[in-house]
Amino acid sequence: MPFPLIYNYLEVRCAFVVLLMGGYWVADCFPMAVTSLIPIVLFPALGILSTADTCACYMNDTIMVFIGGLILAIAIEHSNLHLRIALGVMKTVGCSHARLLGGLCAVTTFISMWVSNTAATAMMVPIIFAVLRELEQVLNDFFCLISDSMYEILYK
Repeated sequence: MPFPLIYNYLEVRCAFVVLLMGGYWVADCFPMAVTSLIPIVLFPALGILSTADTCACYMNDTIMVFIGGLILAIAIEHSNLHLRIALGVMKTVGCSHARLLGGLCAVTTFISMWVSNTAATAMMVPIIFAVLRELEQVLNDFFCLISDSMYEILYK
């Protein structure tokens, strides 16, 4: 039974919305984007905040910078720019772990000059996955070459 029907306090109604959202996030019965918009509907309906005040919490400058950085990260991944950056870093610094780490830190620092640190981190995830895929492919090719050479040595 919903607590706002039993206890008609503002705090109880707000806690109900928070617990409802937490339950939806844990149960994953709606996509997270839909669940995150529940306060826009329930806060005015339960008399907690007006629609304008609730939407103002979603549209502040910090959130917009974060969303803009995430959109930029998606655009980088969609255009395959992350592969070009990853291959450029690998070509420039080589495949040494220390040099590769330094190169990726330099790219992250360069990106962080223009977007927030959180958005820069979100942008670096596809770049690092591309680097890992390339390293894995290089290692697989190397081990295939070694195993073919060992087969020829042992069985011919």
